[in-house]
Amino acid sequence: MRTQPAVDHRIINRLAAEADAKALGGTSLADVLAAKLGISKVEGCRRIKQAELLGPRRAITGEPLAPKLANTAAQGRGQIGREHVRVIVKFFHDLPSRIDGQTRDQAEADLARIAKGVGPTQFRAAAEPLALLLNQDGEPPDEAERTRRRYLTIDKQDADGMSRIHGLLDPEARAAIVRCSPSWPRRACAIPRTKHRAWTAGPARTRCGLIRARRANATTMR
Repeated sequence: MRTQPAVDHRIINRLAAEADAKALGGTSLADVLAAKLGISKVEGCRRIKQAELLGPRRAITGEPLAPKLANTAAQGRGQIGREHVRVIVKFFHDLPSRIDGQTRDQAEADLARIAKGVGPTQFRAAAEPLALLLNQDGEPPDEAERTRRRYLTIDKQDADGMSRIHGLLDPEARAAIVRCSPSWPRRACAIPRTKHRAWTAGPARTRCGLIRARRANATTMR
């Protein structure tokens, strides 16, 4: 059972490299997977991202390459499970981009080694000190790091018209949302006294949102 995802990784990476999504009846590979496998497009995107990290790859010239997370690919030998993989993927997603490649490789090797001997709960607890060790200063992320991590997703409406929303907001986007919701505490609008900047990434970056963020910032600095 643990080795089954590794088969998906090989198939998906081969499809991504060789197949034409339109010829298979979809607009993208995620769309094709959703239609052929009876899964959601979100799940299709998740599988593609995991295949990119854990599946075998090929260079432009055709020679085989190791997976991006070569040690975590031990899942293909049944040594770690899905929950271990989720912890490792999240670990590197949250790791600051300033961490160099050699340190990342060593951290991944340590995590994969630990994962082989413990359950998911113990493994999650063991990964936290390593994340703290690699980011001891704990300084706030810079602009590039915030741009990399921020996102906003609004799900489809339910039958009652309600929609679930989830994401990761930078200070200006948070201030804009808080400003629009009078039921939230006013003190929550406070954001650092930083120079205003244009939003350049993410679907939630609208002109209206920027204006509201500026107003919220101006209000809290009086």
